[in-house]
Amino acid sequence: MIAEMARAGYLTCALPFNHMMSLYMACGELERVPEMIKDLRRYTLPDLVTYNIWLTYCSKKDSVKNAEKVFDLMRGDKVVPDWMTFSLMASIYINAGLHVKGRDALVEMEKRASRNERAAYSSLLTLYASLQDRGHVTTEMYNSVLRTYAQAELMPLIIDERMDQDKVAMDEETRRLLRLTSKYPIGEASTLMS
Repeated sequence: MIAEMARAGYLTCALPFNHMMSLYMACGELERVPEMIKDLRRYTLPDLVTYNIWLTYCSKKDSVKNAEKVFDLMRGDKVVPDWMTFSLMASIYINAGLHVKGRDALVEMEKRASRNERAAYSSLLTLYASLQDRGHVTTEMYNSVLRTYAQAELMPLIIDERMDQDKVAMDEETRRLLRLTSKYPIGEASTLMS
């Protein structure tokens, strides 16, 4: 199929390869992902989505070494990592027990997360909690998540229970934001959690 697409001139960007890699991963055919990456690199350049899919593949294979190689290739290709890239790296490091590297990746992730990215803040909270570093999960982080939900006019699920679990105190802004968002329909954080 790749040869036919190449003859038709459809392989000028990473998009078809990204779709195929996502499909292979969704179907559990992980062994086909490296072959697709090799084909992609033969016809075009990987983009940010390609690298994030590739890092997801590395996380499924529990391979820190390969993830670091992919990250280095990404930098070499001058592709700028986003919050998702660092979320994936943090998850890979944390799952491997490399908590210092995981925390460093979370710091980089935090720098790239915007207030419009509910999934980024939810991922940050989850990853910091998995580090057993609840002292770093602050009231301000929760308030940022709540402000994002308020801006989207959605109500987050179980924030107050989660704050209690993380031993993070509510302040007046937290209470105000919880009152405000409780008037909105329930909204779910993205399923792109790390």
